[in-house]
Amino acid sequence: MSQPPAKTNLLAEQPAPAAKLSAFDFMSSDRPLDALLPQLKDSYIPFAPIHPRLLEMADDLTDAQWVMLWWGDLANEPLLFRQLAKLVEATLLAELSRTPEQRRGRNPRYTGLHLLQLTETRLDTTKPLRPFAFAPHADRTTAQAWMPMVDREAKRTGVAIPGEPITHFSVQIQHPAGELGAKLEQVEAMLRDRLADEIWGNTPGVPSRLAATFIEEIFHTKIPPTLDGLRTLEMLLVSTQTGVIRWIPPMLFQALCDFIGVLGQTLFDRDIAWALCEPDGDFCTPPLLRLALASGKHIHIPIGLHLVQWCLLPLQPGEEAASLADWVADQFTGAEA
Repeated sequence: MSQPPAKTNLLAEQPAPAAKLSAFDFMSSDRPLDALLPQLKDSYIPFAPIHPRLLEMADDLTDAQWVMLWWGDLANEPLLFRQLAKLVEATLLAELSRTPEQRRGRNPRYTGLHLLQLTETRLDTTKPLRPFAFAPHADRTTAQAWMPMVDREAKRTGVAIPGEPITHFSVQIQHPAGELGAKLEQVEAMLRDRLADEIWGNTPGVPSRLAATFIEEIFHTKIPPTLDGLRTLEMLLVSTQTGVIRWIPPMLFQALCDFIGVLGQTLFDRDIAWALCEPDGDFCTPPLLRLALASGKHIHIPIGLHLVQWCLLPLQPGEEAASLADWVADQFTGAEA
């Protein structure tokens, strides 16, 4: 689950939508993101075995944890996996898709993702949890301190829960560290300030061009609009550490999505349109590209979702991720011209 197969073709043909390229409608009905993100915005959340709203637990004004609640029966292990996948992917993507303007207020640094199991189960959780690197959390006092907020959420949803979790699972969100991390934070801040009130897709090519300029200034490394440039970006941004969520600073994540669209246009000579990812309340539609075919039809590339799956979700021990540049070349050359 943590990495899609190298030959997965996300450009499989889909019907062209009737609306403009800017809204949730562009996600197909079988993608979990569609159903989830609107739910996250609702004030009333109906019951679901995996609660479709995460709780945010902040120790101070910067560091925060995301907490998922599992409090209902699930029929089988694959269903548990699918419910977790749609929530984890949508949560990461929603945070990474926020605009620079939205980040001018509180901008927490998420350092952990937790799953509180609040119901007995006969399921074998080993396989469903492994792709997310969830492991039992050692400190029982952490979850106990969160239980008052969990209890309020349970009462609001009409769920009866025990006084403490049956099991507390967690995975670390690993941010770039050391000198690399410090330099990437410099580039991230420069992008955030320069992009100001920009919305992803409004000025195609600008986020990646600015990122390349700032990376050259800070790292003294050129990022040309080529597959080699993408390989350099991947080397700088995508961690190969196993067993953690491999965080990418959000403005750099958006620049990486933009860079792939630029390669499609310039290197592969494809007719590509950028979605306009306007804010919808506290959320933004995630980065999305549309590829025009010679037949007059269009296919959609959920590039933000793909990069979350490819670059952020945990690598398993011994797993070697395929090159993002190889995937891009495969996708753009494999689609109908």
